[in-house]
Amino acid sequence: MVAAVCLFRVTTVASGLDEYRLYVILLADVVLFAAGCTANGIVDSIALQHAMPGTWFCQENYVIAAAVVRAAGSFLGPPCVRMLIGAGGQDGSAAGQLCLTLFCLVCLVSVRLLGAWIQSAEEDDSALRFQSDCRAASRKLLPCRDD
Repeated sequence: MVAAVCLFRVTTVASGLDEYRLYVILLADVVLFAAGCTANGIVDSIALQHAMPGTWFCQENYVIAAAVVRAAGSFLGPPCVRMLIGAGGQDGSAAGQLCLTLFCLVCLVSVRLLGAWIQSAEEDDSALRFQSDCRAASRKLLPCRDD
């Protein structure tokens, strides 16, 4: 997030680094690219870990779909950035990058909350199954009399 904010012109002017603006932009791009590659690796590992063999959600289909999406992003990314720079200058491109960063942050939080919700639902389900198993076992040990 900090790297996306560093792309704005006002950030370099306010920090007194206006004459080193190109180096600040280069450093911000390096940080954003490294963070994107790391996030991509994490998402790939989670997706491959949860793939279901024998369905459309198998590892082979994921690898193909991920390659197609990456190729489309590599093909469409530079023209889109050039269009943003042409329309809004450096600040327009920085705003686009910041929006993309915020969108990824919202997706991260949503997936995290969804994962926690699924885990708690699975724990509740296993606790209910354990309780019903205990009740069934206690009925076998102490049969109830119907009067």
